[in-house]
Amino acid sequence: MLNVNNIISEVIITRSPSDEVLDEGGSVTFTAVANGSGTLTYQWRKDGDDIEGATSSTYIIDELMAVHSGQYSVRVTSALTPGGFVSNVLDLQVATGVVNPLLARLPATTDVSIGSSVTFTVTPDGRPPHFFTWFKDGELIEGASNAPNYIIHFVTQESAGNYSVLVSNALTPEGVYTNTVPLGVDDKVSNVVATRAPDEEAVAESTAVEFTVTHSGAGPFTYQWYKNDVPIDNATGISHSLPAALEADSGNYRVRVFNASTPEGVLSDPVPLVVAQPVSSVSAALTLPLEGPIVEGGTFRITATANGSEPRTYQWYRGGVPIDGATGSQLTISGATPEDHDGEYAVSVSNPVTNEEFSNNVSIQVQPEP
Repeated sequence: MLNVNNIISEVIITRSPSDEVLDEGGSVTFTAVANGSGTLTYQWRKDGDDIEGATSSTYIIDELMAVHSGQYSVRVTSALTPGGFVSNVLDLQVATGVVNPLLARLPATTDVSIGSSVTFTVTPDGRPPHFFTWFKDGELIEGASNAPNYIIHFVTQESAGNYSVLVSNALTPEGVYTNTVPLGVDDKVSNVVATRAPDEEAVAESTAVEFTVTHSGAGPFTYQWYKNDVPIDNATGISHSLPAALEADSGNYRVRVFNASTPEGVLSDPVPLVVAQPVSSVSAALTLPLEGPIVEGGTFRITATANGSEPRTYQWYRGGVPIDGATGSQLTISGATPEDHDGEYAVSVSNPVTNEEFSNNVSIQVQPEP
């Protein structure tokens, strides 16, 4: 008669210690409990593969190493369960000391420009938490925080050198040095950018205008400013000023920056300047007909006269309402009628530095046909 108690229907394994992560060098014991009776055989497995010689109800690892990390289970067989029964799976993670921390730098180019920023980043191995001590040319970097990143926000010539990090954790208290990452500093002039204040597209005459330049490189520096690619006399500073700009000052401005490593200099992109006279006087007058009344069905013309720099734009009004399409310096009406054309006419004039300047009103009365 078949004894069902000899059939294995459940196998449970446990691990001691049961901590999620165990330290390298420690030990661990796996224990299997099966519900079958009779002669039971065991085969322990790691990551689905049989472990050679691991054939008892317990499996002990006396000195843990990183290679022991994985998933463990056991297959239990008996005479009535020849195919065996596989247990639950237990995960084992073995924490290690620091072995091979890696240091990298962004940007990774050989040399970086003065004034740029650089970030060093270390990727540690081993069990966290980690501790970081930063070095330059073998000397401790004062003020460098205990962090996996070290940032130089503004590179100078003194930033050049060889950087490394001593990384430690609880299992490696003495620490392990990373690889050494060199930082070279390019002292040539670069990143030359000229700007203008005010930066509006156009400025009114008599406005104070100042051009300035920013750049990288190692000083001392010399400068030469240009207007329309012609050198400006005595314009050899880091800025160039026009205390009261004139219309004749309009043009494209740029600067060339020199230092000992860049004797040919580096030229900025051009910065355009438009100086305009504002519109301050606008008048409107009837110029057709020159004499006599405006008769019904006839033509009349009103002409605007304005000062200020070109380009100028015009908008004509009748009774304070804009007239569609009436945007020239003259307003000409043909086929005049009292109903459609009697009223007060005016014009507004604008240019790059004037929003709107209005003229006087011109009164129009169309004489009806008798």
